[in-house]
Amino acid sequence: MKPTLFVSSVMSNIKLPKRKLESFANCSKKARIFPDNLALQGYENISWQFLNTSEKGNLRIVLSNEEDNKVICLEIPAAADFLAVCTKRPSESFELEFGISLS
Repeated sequence: MKPTLFVSSVMSNIKLPKRKLESFANCSKKARIFPDNLALQGYENISWQFLNTSEKGNLRIVLSNEEDNKVICLEIPAAADFLAVCTKRPSESFELEFGISLS
């Protein structure tokens, strides 16, 4: 009987390109500003941008077998789309607030 392999871990090394996104947000003229009628008293207005990027990297899958302690590591090319949000105060540059993978 063949030994059964189990997936013991899956890791992605596809990274969100923070500097590239911030640079693009600072060069773009499409920033949105919260209008004054939405501003809350005592809080400052911020500008924001949603950005979408597609990045490539590898997906590492580690398979193992408890019967004979066999471990197999697979590297598979992969791509992922990200949605990122950049914000800035009136006198500052855009900074990446958060990003999420869409895949």
